[in-house]
Parts: sequence; C-alpha cells; structure tokens
Amino acid sequence: MFMKNSKLLSIILGLVLLILAACNNNESKTVAVSSEDVSAFPSKEITFVVPYSPGGGFDTSVRLIAPYMEKYLPNDGTIIVKNAPGGEGNVGLSEIERAKPDGHTIGLANLPGHYANQVMDTAKYDLLNMEYVGNITTLDYITTLSAKSKYKTIEDLQNADVVNAGVVSVSSTDGLGLMAFAEELGINLNIITHEGSSEALLAAVRGDVDIVQFPYTSSVDYIESGDLVPLVMHSKERATDYPDIPTVGELGYGDLLNVTMGNRTIIATPGTPNEILTLLREAFDKAVADPDYMKQAEEAGLEFNSSNWESAEKLSNDGYNAMMSFKDLMMQDK
Repeated sequence: MFMKNSKLLSIILGLVLLILAACNNNESKTVAVSSEDVSAFPSKEITFVVPYSPGGGFDTSVRLIAPYMEKYLPNDGTIIVKNAPGGEGNVGLSEIERAKPDGHTIGLANLPGHYANQVMDTAKYDLLNMEYVGNITTLDYITTLSAKSKYKTIEDLQNADVVNAGVVSVSSTDGLGLMAFAEELGINLNIITHEGSSEALLAAVRGDVDIVQFPYTSSVDYIESGDLVPLVMHSKERATDYPDIPTVGELGYGDLLNVTMGNRTIIATPGTPNEILTLLREAFDKAVADPDYMKQAEEAGLEFNSSNWESAEKLSNDGYNAMMSFKDLMMQDK
C-alpha cells in the first residue's frame, strides 16, 4: 500500500511541477539580462526591419529617425535599415518577432493596418506580443470625392445605389478605413482595388472611381489642383488649410479614428529585457525631440506628432479592438 501511495504521490508531484513550469513560462516572456549586458548595449549593429520596399513613406520615416536614434544610443551604437517586404507585412514582422530578444532587432509596424492579417487569420506574427519603443508619426487620412463624380455630398452618397470606391486592398488602412466609414454612414460601396495608392488616386482624378480615402499628405496636391474634393478629415482636429472640412468625430463617428488613422510604430522582439527597452525608448524620445530631426521631418512632409512607447502601445491595442469590431466586414470581402 505504501509503495502504491508513494508512486501516486510522485506522479501527482510531477504533474504539479509541470503545471507550475508552464504557468511561469506564460506569465513572463521577458528574458533575464545581466548588468554587464546592459552596460555593453548595443554590443553590435541594431537591425531596423522595414516590412516595405525602399523609397516609400514608411521606409523614409525609418531612414529619417535611425541616425538620430543612433546619436542617443550608448556605446556609439549603430543602426542599419533592412527592407523586408512581402506578405502584407508577414515577412518583415515575422523576422522581428522571431529574432533573438536582445534589443539588436527592432522594426516598424503600420498600425492598425498590420492587424488586418491577424483579424483575417493570415498573420505569421502576433503584434499583441511585441514590445513597443515609440510612435514616429500618426497619419491623418481624408475622404475625398472625384471632381468628376456626380456625387457631391455625404447625403448624395447615402442616397446612391452604389458608389465606386478606389482602394489598394480591403485589408489596407485606406481600404478598411473607407469600408468602415461607409458602413457606419450607410453608404453602399463597390470596391475597386489598385496596385498602389498612386494608382487609386489617379483613378479618382480620371473619374473612374467616385471616392477614395488616403493620407492627407498624399491627397493634398490633388485637392489643391481641383481634381479631388475634400469631404471628411479623419483627424482629431480640422486641417489648417481646409478649416471648413469637418472631422469624422464632428459627424459623430470619432471611434473610427482607431481604424482610419495610420501609425508608424517602432516595435521590438517579444521578451526583450526591460533594461534594454529603456535604452531604446530613451534614444527614441530624444531623437524625435532633436531640432535637426524635427527640421528634416518637416522638410520631408512628415506629420510631426510622435508619441512615447506607452501611447504607442495604447494606440496599438485600440487599433486591434477596432479592427476586430469590423471583422465580419473584412471577411465578407476576403
């Protein structure tokens, strides 16, 4: 009897230890780090992964900020930019997530846009697990109408049988944002996808589509030329250049901002030690406050509204929740 009880107790004890080990692994994803590792950081080049091709707005944002983050890193740290496009973010973001969590790999995320893969179950990464360094900028979007469209007002759009909409894809920030906007206002869209934002904007200029929704900075030249007519700003405040154009919040749909604004957010590998994250975050905070960086960012047309890692993490979580609320809408056009 004693032998049987001892064997049973051993089995129970083993199971308890396994459960405790699993709990500990789930509760803490942060890797332990020595004071020597912290004082030596960075001990090699930091790779800044951009999940887009060179030359675009996201790439430009990173190449602007990287030298200034270098300036404020300890130990004469250096940053190299690596473009890893493909899979609507899957290639680059997966590389960031799977890197060694020692702070030597960071990257850029387009939020909430990159959550689309997760919502549609096509992601090879989990942005909810990432560490946050800071938000470089938040892009304000604007809904515009083709000057050649027969629709001139929101009421016209609501009364139309169908409105031709130009987007890059249904899962892009412009596509999902426009679909969500139309869903809330009761506008029936016919979605027409394009290779890129330039192609979609030109389709609106030609009158091939009635409505588009892209960053204000990408749209303003077409507005000034009279080819596009501004309808609604997706921003917290009205545009200085167009004070008569209402914001989406003024129309009563302020929550849409969590879907219709674009955040260029710096992330790090899950499990990166807090001590290392602090050094990266301090370098970012000092970089965006650097007068030379601010001057270069302004010259590049970058909207200067950066935020620290805590705000970036909140923007990310809010964006994910907003995306999830439109999951059915996204899946029906998958």
